Amino acid sequence: MRVVTFGSGKGGTGRSVLVANLGLVLARRGVRTCLVDLDFDSADLHLLLGKLHPGEGIPGFLRGRSRNLAELAEPVESVPNLDLVAGPGETLRPTGLRWQEIRALADGILALPHEVVLVDLPAGAAHQVLDLFLAGDLQVAVANPDPVSLADASRFLRLARVRRVVHGTIRTGGSEPRVYTSLDDLVRDMTTMRRAAAIENDPAGGFHPALVLNRTRPGTDPATGDLVERLAEEIGEGIELLHLGEVPDDPAVERSVRLLAPLVQLSPRSPAARAIEALAREIAPGDRWEAAEDTVSGELGREPMPV
Repeated sequence: MRVVTFGSGKGGTGRSVLVANLGLVLARRGVRTCLVDLDFDSADLHLLLGKLHPGEGIPGFLRGRSRNLAELAEPVESVPNLDLVAGPGETLRPTGLRWQEIRALADGILALPHEVVLVDLPAGAAHQVLDLFLAGDLQVAVANPDPVSLADASRFLRLARVRRVVHGTIRTGGSEPRVYTSLDDLVRDMTTMRRAAAIENDPAGGFHPALVLNRTRPGTDPATGDLVERLAEEIGEGIELLHLGEVPDDPAVERSVRLLAPLVQLSPRSPAARAIEALAREIAPGDRWEAAEDTVSGELGREPMPV
């Protein structure tokens, strides 16, 4: 099982559209995939997949109607191998969640019986969001190639690194987030972080993030390699920032959202859809990908699923 969490420093990066389409690509490759919508600010993965009624999902889990997140995972119509744990139908701020609820959500995600789980998180760097972000095996920040988005992504990943080393993660029995009341407390924790990193012989403190640049415009945006290198330097010394890939700005994406039809089904030959296919190859287990190659090539020409 591989859990991939998707976060961003700011909203509007196209994170949810990316997650929905990646899930669809992986499922069509024969990888048993589950999408978990934890974007409490705007839970819309079900809409992006053509499901007008999200079902019980995360609200039912938080209200104690089921202690097993797998019971709340509903199949996506006409897409074998793809399940969805829908997000809250009403606005729920992540900062309103208690530590015990965050732990329960993370434990539930890690217990899902799927090969790949993609988790869509809300924008921003609240402690609750960082804890869920760090619960993944692969932690992906989604950013646009503009200065504001890149600055927010840098801040988001820096804070995730501090959270990982100072407090640990849910996977390692991490502690409840601390609220700093003075600069001295923060300095002491930063000192602890440096010592912990030295002990682990890992300047990153065990934190190895990944980056996806979305809505890139070749010829107008700065060179991708320079952006990734600069971002890694801003996050901190010793960080190895994995560049998963980039998705070009594509009018087919807007059309797919407007029609509530996944991009990779509506316009499978579009530049953005091809880029998402390439990203999925980086995420999916390699042996399963090649085995499904012939099957998927035939499916690309099929009609989009009904919405």
